[in-house]
Amino acid sequence: MSRADGEPDKNGDGGGAASHDKKRLGDPASKPADERRKQQKAEAPAAYVEVYNNSTVSGLAAQTAAELQDAGWQVVGTDNWYGNIPATTVYFPDRLRKQAVLLARDLGIERVLPAVNPMRFDRLTVILTNSA
Repeated sequence: MSRADGEPDKNGDGGGAASHDKKRLGDPASKPADERRKQQKAEAPAAYVEVYNNSTVSGLAAQTAAELQDAGWQVVGTDNWYGNIPATTVYFPDRLRKQAVLLARDLGIERVLPAVNPMRFDRLTVILTNSA
């Protein structure tokens, strides 16, 4: 995983839905929790988000959706995703590219790709896997 300054992440965990760094949602920071939530909600763009679990971790989509909602994202659904997704990914329709990058940053996800069928093209789709 690369840091914001372009240097590789030295912890070697590869990021993804299961790893945590200080930029991820839900991690402790020096600010009080209420102040952090207000700041995160102010920064979250207006875009619907669906979160899908394509991993072996039970409840991962619901847990991630709760983190996103706490940060001000508009999560409109969670479910399991069936099929073969090689790595945790944020998918976006063309008009939501900027929001997809912000969402991926919030979750520590590197892989951001254009949406494909059967995904909906009016929202962001997060598919969580066992791999970063």
